[in-house]
Amino acid sequence: MRDRGSVRDRGSASVWVVCAIAGLCVVFGAVLAMSQAVVTRHRAASAADLAALAAADHWADAGGGRAPWRTGLRERRAAGWCGARSRERSRT
Repeated sequence: MRDRGSVRDRGSASVWVVCAIAGLCVVFGAVLAMSQAVVTRHRAASAADLAALAAADHWADAGGGRAPWRTGLRERRAAGWCGARSRERSRT
């Protein structure tokens, strides 16, 4: 005679294998999604770095070879004005 318990368990390994494969597929999908997010973040950081470099290059070239904050420095010195300290000195 066969044991009734073994007849009931027949085919349960297939269910466990299907569940294990489904779990592995979910983990694989999560890893793919995370790696895609990391790649997107790296691309965004690279784009931001390139934009900052381009802006700095454009900013340096805007003064015609001179830095923009030095534009008109000779004119201000010739007029006797070069900041708060020089105004105080020229008044005394």
